[in-house]
Amino acid sequence: MIDYYSLELPDIKEALHYIDDFMNHQIIRKLSNSSIDAYSSESLLFFSIFRPVDINRLYIESYIKDYGDISISSKNKRNSALRTILKYLVNCGFDNCNIKISYIKNIEKLPTFISEEKMQSLINTYRRKRLKHKSIWRGRRDYAILLFIYATGMRVSEIVNFNILDLEENWVRVNNGKGDKDRYIPIAKIAVKALNDYLAYVPQHIKSKYPNAFLSDLLVPYTNATFYHYCKNHYGYNPHIFRHTFATHLIINGCDEYVLMDFLGHSSLSTTQIYTHIQNNQLKETVHNHFPIMSV
Repeated sequence: MIDYYSLELPDIKEALHYIDDFMNHQIIRKLSNSSIDAYSSESLLFFSIFRPVDINRLYIESYIKDYGDISISSKNKRNSALRTILKYLVNCGFDNCNIKISYIKNIEKLPTFISEEKMQSLINTYRRKRLKHKSIWRGRRDYAILLFIYATGMRVSEIVNFNILDLEENWVRVNNGKGDKDRYIPIAKIAVKALNDYLAYVPQHIKSKYPNAFLSDLLVPYTNATFYHYCKNHYGYNPHIFRHTFATHLIINGCDEYVLMDFLGHSSLSTTQIYTHIQNNQLKETVHNHFPIMSV
């Protein structure tokens, strides 16, 4: 394979021009912060290596090969950013950048989730702990967060930015979720009661200082990272597993996949349908365990 190491490196000013112009195009698309970060890091690397005029298919193939030993998911994320860069360059008049990059099919892995029995046990544990905690508001917060993340299936970024004003009669309004979309999620009354019980014990001057409903031990809003560690340390699971658990339990108990798609804020039904595979696996296991012929 022809590599790109012998190419003349771009002029710094030229590279910075393309990086800035490319990123300006992405920012006006109102992408998520994670997408902006991915495009930013890829464009910095790409335009520091290539002059647009030099690009061809063989160099791009060599560039992709140099991703190294990373997961298929990570390769696809980088390829997605690379496709966007090449499309941008084609729009700038560089027809040599009209290069197709294939999507790498990943071996589908079913999401990890908590069984209904274990989830109920965890809830019961924190229901008891909330009254025994040496800090009245923290004990109620731990119980409220657990119920809230299980009852809504919200993403971490959505939870840390959740404002109590976004709770409307047992519905949670998620403002500008992934893809800049608003959506509504019904929430169980027990979770609303736990949330209000916790908020009643948060000092008033703190509540007026921050719009965020959930606060850390330092009485400041969580970041994505601190909330992740909070869930791991308290509940033994990362917060995304509670999102999987929310979705899986709804599907197993008969929720329509299109309805679940709306609750999760997915833009494609195919993303939601991975949870139906869990249901199908459970049905298959039931047949093998209980159907007379299969259990012989």
